[in-house]
Amino acid sequence: MKKIWRNEEGVSPVIAVILMVAITVVLAAVLYVMVSGMMTTTGSTPTVSMSWTENPDAPGNYTGNVVSISGATSVKLKDVSCTATHAGSSGEDTLNDLKGTAKITLGTFSLDFNDVNGDDKLGAQDTFTIVGGTSGDTIRLVYSPTGGQMGQSTLT
Repeated sequence: MKKIWRNEEGVSPVIAVILMVAITVVLAAVLYVMVSGMMTTTGSTPTVSMSWTENPDAPGNYTGNVVSISGATSVKLKDVSCTATHAGSSGEDTLNDLKGTAKITLGTFSLDFNDVNGDDKLGAQDTFTIVGGTSGDTIRLVYSPTGGQMGQSTLT
């Protein structure tokens, strides 16, 4: 004959609550690890110091030299945007796009960038050239990963 086993015992309510809390904690920990991996910090904004000299033989033509960079061992040109403001107008581009033949042009004003050693990184030897500049024109460098200003110069 067939014997029917009836076991009406289950997990006690206390054990059930402990299991539910444990599962919730584990799921929260897994979710935290996944999300924290996506939220990496980009660090601080490097600081750039530049010096500008006007060509005495060609007024309005300036050469800007990168004097120093602090706060980073290496700054890629694609991570730096340059904004030039002249006579109330402004233009912006990345340094990576400005090297070579590209320029920021605002009427008779133009600014270009020269990556002297061609390593696609901003360095103390790199230069900016302005043609048609006037006193009060500003050049501003912004570090894209943080959105922070690296440096700003005003022509005198």
